[in-house]
Amino acid sequence: MVAAVGSFLDARSRGGTWLVRIDDLDPARAVPGAAGAILRCLDAFGMHWDGEVVYQSTSSDAYHAALHQLRQSGRTYPCACSRKEISDAGLAGVEGAVYPGTCRNGLAAGREARALRVRTGGAVVEFHDGLQGHVRQALQEEIGDFVVTVPIMCSPTTLPAPLMMPNRASPTSCAELISFPRHRGRSICRSCCGCRRRPTCTCRWR
Repeated sequence: MVAAVGSFLDARSRGGTWLVRIDDLDPARAVPGAAGAILRCLDAFGMHWDGEVVYQSTSSDAYHAALHQLRQSGRTYPCACSRKEISDAGLAGVEGAVYPGTCRNGLAAGREARALRVRTGGAVVEFHDGLQGHVRQALQEEIGDFVVTVPIMCSPTTLPAPLMMPNRASPTSCAELISFPRHRGRSICRSCCGCRRRPTCTCRWR
């Protein structure tokens, strides 16, 4: 609720739009009636959103289209590494272990893909945040080539699915701020940056 209030007041004070997205990609964990309760709570406090509510569970076509575009452009590759293998590489970043690029040039003999990763290359994302000031992230050095889908799920995973979201909205918390450069990096991959981060955002692919 704190993030909702903050983003609502920020949008309204700047004459902007306030969008609501329901993250309901994991049916097994979704509580029946929870989405409706959230919307009723927002409405009761006078926090009326603009446009239609977006339910991520109904956006699978958009996710698959974006993923297909990434694969067709050669920006993705299969990865067989486990979390332990990545951790053992000893590369630390802003969110923990940085992927060392083990499978970037192909899978080792006898290994099977566990996930699909995006080639970050020399992507550097910079923008000015209203609270945190200037934010800069070199994706390959600080995050590594990140996961966009896990084959066994046959769809974008619950965590990175927003990376595939067309016209991804701005982050609403410091936690989202860390992963926001990946949203912009994904947009660079697809040549449709269209940054809307306030007030300025500069994305470049070296």
